Amino acid sequence: MLLAAQPIVPFGSVFQGGYEILARRQDERGGFSAAFLLGLSEVAQQQFDLCIAAALPHAVNALSLSIGELPAFVSFNLFPISIQDNKQRRILLNALVQAQQTVAPVQLVAEFSENLSMPYQDELAAIQAFRDAGLYVARDDHHNSSSCLPRLPLPWHWVKLDMSLMSVCGGVSLIRRLKNTRPDITIIVERCTCWADTLALLNAGADGFQAFHHGRPFLLPSVDGDQPPFLDFCRHGSCQHCTCNV
Repeated sequence: MLLAAQPIVPFGSVFQGGYEILARRQDERGGFSAAFLLGLSEVAQQQFDLCIAAALPHAVNALSLSIGELPAFVSFNLFPISIQDNKQRRILLNALVQAQQTVAPVQLVAEFSENLSMPYQDELAAIQAFRDAGLYVARDDHHNSSSCLPRLPLPWHWVKLDMSLMSVCGGVSLIRRLKNTRPDITIIVERCTCWADTLALLNAGADGFQAFHHGRPFLLPSVDGDQPPFLDFCRHGSCQHCTCNV
């Protein structure tokens, strides 16, 4: 398993670019796959997220060495179960607050996938808890237009719109509507394969984009020979060998 970073490219002068930290397996062609995440149990998912939190300072340090400066932000994926369970959310928040204090002034952005099984009010409370802790929160992989559009008004800092949504409900009109109702929200367009379509969405008001074709992930080096706890988790499938002492 590898720790990698992928650029989130800004458009315009307001939004500063940054990087998403990725947990990936490298294939024979040099690509990256996250398929191994699909087989994790809920307990393993929770441990995984705690290891991600413990690895973030290492990732920021390694990233700054790779690019020659501190990034404005780093984002990272978390499993929905990590915010649905109140006890687990408190444990995870404590770990992320420590990480945020360590990497400041780099801003940490927690990305959550759609979770329609979670009641609206519970998701609202969970998002607010992350905001109150000083973390940014993002809706990741937003693509189901019929079921999830009503949840976009939740107090996300970011919404990452999947290009598959653009073809379903019209990306330009959606972005304009979002910007009219939530001028404070940052809109990132994901999975862009056509530059002409991407440019149309950016001109409609999107703040940045993220796409393999426009910014390949790159591996993060070890720092002083240390391996981040996250990689130990990937090798062993649990935290018992992990230096984050979860």
